Amino acid sequence: MTIFIKAAKTLILRCLDQSMKESSAADQGWFGGLRNADLSEKQRNLTLKLRRAVEDYASDESDKKNLENLKELVLGIDTEVEKIRKEAAYTRGHLNDTLTKINSDLDRFCNVLSGLSYKLIDIPSDDDPFHILCAHSAFYFGENIFTPTEDGVLTKAFTAVGGASTVEIREKKEACLLLHLTACEKKLLAIKDGYEDARKEAVLLEIQAIQRDNAKICVGSQVSSAIPVSVGFFATAQVSTPTIKPSRGRLEVSMQNAINEIDPTNSILKQSSFAM
Repeated sequence: MTIFIKAAKTLILRCLDQSMKESSAADQGWFGGLRNADLSEKQRNLTLKLRRAVEDYASDESDKKNLENLKELVLGIDTEVEKIRKEAAYTRGHLNDTLTKINSDLDRFCNVLSGLSYKLIDIPSDDDPFHILCAHSAFYFGENIFTPTEDGVLTKAFTAVGGASTVEIREKKEACLLLHLTACEKKLLAIKDGYEDARKEAVLLEIQAIQRDNAKICVGSQVSSAIPVSVGFFATAQVSTPTIKPSRGRLEVSMQNAINEIDPTNSILKQSSFAM
């Protein structure tokens, strides 16, 4: 299995679980009595069928072929859902839209990973510490594609008073991550085979460097100003705000998860004289 498949499977399963959760909630909601309960149940069963197929998928083929295989699984269920809806005199519905989006996101995910300055494609998913870092890095890119964060009120206000946009901040974080992946690979070339703890330490220190740079990006993008607030139809007032800065967010979570997987007992970093 590759890191692309590992990440893609997790992201697809998350989408399918959310779809089933929303379907069940709609059946129990105020307008549940107006829904076709039998059709809803059949669609959830097909979603479960796809979930099992994705969960069981394992392949040693190239990621280009893996992409095709996963999309075929999704498309097959999409066709079945469309068929049972047509039999019940319904057009394509929300589940069809979800499945179409999954395949679109899969395409984009694979294209993004293969187009990066450090390509995260056709990398084995194993216990090699650098591969673990690559796996969590790939998942970070995948999350931003499958479940992009939405700008909230504070984020919009932050941008309005001169802060960097969400896209600009994410681009800086992605560039930072790719820079460190390249640097880490070069450092590992200098470590002889068999020195596994040394390899782990080098990767862990690089992850900590990513975390530090991620924090710097957030601090560097902060702004302290006043937000214009409407106090009438034509009047506004400038309301002073505390310093606002972006969250360390998903990149911090992904890197911490990588540390926990590589060094679950924190023993290697404790022994290192270079750890932060």
